[in-house]
Formats: sequence, structure tokens, C-alpha cells
Amino acid sequence: MSEFLNALKDETNYTLTENGATTHKTTKSDLYDMFSLGGAMRSRPDEDVILMFRKAFAENPVYALKCLFYLRDARGGQGERRFFKVCIKDLANTNPDVMKRNLEYVPEFGRWDDLYAFFGTKLEKDAFDVFRNQLALDLDSKTPSLLAKWLKSENASSREAKYLGNKTRLYLNMTHRQYRKTLSILRERINIVERLMSENKWDEIEFDKIPSKAGLIYKNAFARRDIIKKKYEAFAKDEATTVNAKALYPYEVVHQACNLMEEGWHYRSRNVALDDTNRLMINKYWDNLADYINGAVFNGMAVVDTSASMTSSCGSATPLDVAISLGLYCAEKAPGPFAGHYISFSSRPQLIETKGVDFCDK
Repeated sequence: MSEFLNALKDETNYTLTENGATTHKTTKSDLYDMFSLGGAMRSRPDEDVILMFRKAFAENPVYALKCLFYLRDARGGQGERRFFKVCIKDLANTNPDVMKRNLEYVPEFGRWDDLYAFFGTKLEKDAFDVFRNQLALDLDSKTPSLLAKWLKSENASSREAKYLGNKTRLYLNMTHRQYRKTLSILRERINIVERLMSENKWDEIEFDKIPSKAGLIYKNAFARRDIIKKKYEAFAKDEATTVNAKALYPYEVVHQACNLMEEGWHYRSRNVALDDTNRLMINKYWDNLADYINGAVFNGMAVVDTSASMTSSCGSATPLDVAISLGLYCAEKAPGPFAGHYISFSSRPQLIETKGVDFCDK
């Protein structure tokens, strides 16, 4: 009977893609399904996320946890915050002993504010203890962690953030003034870019030390603010300067380049000067992306889907940005017999050589 049932499952394990092509519904492994689909669950309900993880965890707890932390990893994984927080919150209530043993890795692979996911769970006190212990270390350190950056402030604009900030302060047994002053001292020691911007200390910003995401987000502000504009232009034009891009994904830089170089939905090229500050900085971020190849020879060529369905988006970037970024990354950064080339996949596939005077041109 099991053979017959398995045969039936094989025969019905098919569905259609948005382009009408035949594909498998599932890998027939809950763990593999989580690995392949976990990064595409942003618009799915929490219940679907929890069910996917629970099934993978039941199949193999160790690899399910490794996969979960890979999905969250902001530097070497997929940077999926919501999927990760929904799962660790559920795990804190269903398998608190397992989650407690891995609590210290949460801020290491994600951010310190990921620990707020444990509020209201069986591990709430344990999460607060991690905050308290690290805060004590940071107050005695000249190079503190980023904890103070991500701890919620009581004067935040968000009602939820205010609530969490007040709850954090109460657990730390601080007055309003003590908590506010502690965060202020540590944030000044961290020298975070947002603090310098809010206090109008633009001239103190060091562009090569700005975190990856912040550098990309605030580049327009730097380019337009009179007090820092000339300094930023000089930094962009200096080929010897580098930027922190280790936590960026290639598609994020491609998305910025497309926005700069293309005009509107018809993708008509926009004339942007080669020495335009924005263009130079986008090139710099691409050049400083993490080295995923690590010297290996890539004996292959990327096939990039450039069909119309790839332009749809539920956020800022599109699937097309992702496809182009991976094709360009492999073509440009991977040595091998097909270096500098990729194949487009659409109604008329083409072999394309990545030519251009700079990354934005390519």
C-alpha cells in the first residue's frame, strides 16, 4: 500500500509556475522545502511560517535550526527577519530548552532587537538577561557592541517601540533619566550615523565606517547636504577609498543602479555623468561586495530570466533585480572559461558579454 501511496504522491506532485511551466509542488522533504521556500514567505501568514518550520524541525532538529539561522544571517545568509522572529518565538514556547541553548546566537546572526521576539514567551526573562549582561560589558568597554543602537527608546515615535523601551528600562531597574542617559552615552561611543545626523554633526561622519545598509540608504542625504556634500564627493571620486558592503546583497546594489540609470517603466536610459557622485558610490558598493567566490573557478555560466514576469514586485526590488545581480556577479567576479558572459532567458535567449565603462553602465 505504501508503494501505491507514494506513486500517487509522485503523480500529483506537479503544479504550474506563473509562466505556465510545469514544476514540482514540493521536494518531498520538509527540511529542503524550508531551505528553498523560507525566503519567499514574507507575504504569508504566521501560521504558514510556523507550520513550515515545525515540519522541518520534526524531520531534523539540528539542520532545521541551522537552516533557520542561515535564513536570518544578515551577512552570509538571506537576511530574513520576519520568518526568523516568528519561528524563534514559537520555538521559545514549544521547545524552550532548545531555544535557550541557542539564545546567544540570535544577535550574532541577526540584530540585538531580534531578542524582543521573546517578549511574552517562556524565554522573556532569559532575553532580558542577555540585554543586561551585554549592557554591563558595553559600559566598561571603549568599543561597545551595537546593543545600544537597537535597544528601544522610550521617546520613540512608534507606540510598540515606546512600550518595549519602557519594559526594557523597568527590567534593567533604571529611572527614565538613567535609561536615556545610558543609551545616549553608548550610542555616542558607537558613533552611529543616525545620531550624528540628528545632532547635525554631519562633518564627523566617516563614510568608510558606515554600516552597509545605512550607507546605501543615506547616500542621497550625504550628496545633497551642503555641510558634507564636498567631503562626500571627494570620497566618491577617490579610487583608494572603500565602503562597508559586507551585509549587502548584490540585488540591492543592482536595484540602485537601475533606479539611477533607467527612466520609468519603459527602461529608457538616462544620461548620468560618469563622475556623478551617486553613480560613483553605487560602483563603489558593487566593487566592495562580499567575495562569495573566494578564488574558486566557476566552470559554468549563469542563465538569467529576463522575461516580463520577473518585473513584478511586492517590495522595492524585483525578481529581475535579483536575477540580473546574480548573473552579473558570476560573470564579473568568478574566474573561469565563461567569465564576463551570461545567457539571457526570455522569448529570445542571447549570449551576452558584460561590457561597460563601469558597473552602472553594465
